[in-house]
Amino acid sequence: MFTDAITLCHTCLCSPLKLGFGIWGTGMVATGIYLWKYKSHRPLSQNIIHARMVAQFGVIVGLCSGALISYLELPKQSRRATSEDRLVAIGNAHSAAFKEELEIERYEAQMKAMEVEAALARKAAASQEAAAPAECSTPAPAPLP
Repeated sequence: MFTDAITLCHTCLCSPLKLGFGIWGTGMVATGIYLWKYKSHRPLSQNIIHARMVAQFGVIVGLCSGALISYLELPKQSRRATSEDRLVAIGNAHSAAFKEELEIERYEAQMKAMEVEAALARKAAASQEAAAPAECSTPAPAPLP
């Protein structure tokens, strides 16, 4: 039991997004239980409207929390990146993606060439079999007297 708590704490410290999502999910479930238990004297239509409002608010809080956690996880120097730095990073990402795409195309061309070679080898083997005289295992018939 104690090691599970240590593992949980380690996971939360290593990944704050998991911790944030866990807190957000717990809050949403707790809000739902509270509304279901203590506010159920209202008509069903009001409960549905109220639940939708709370859910929308929860989604907005979750998105903002995720963005804040992601921002805080960035190294300090990347927070102050200029637009020029961002353009360079975008250019590097595009060139990396382009290189990867070229590698994929090169691999596909290599595989196609291997398929063509295999087809030509099969065709050559088939033509050699057709050109070779067929060996007959039955003896030739004797001439008639």
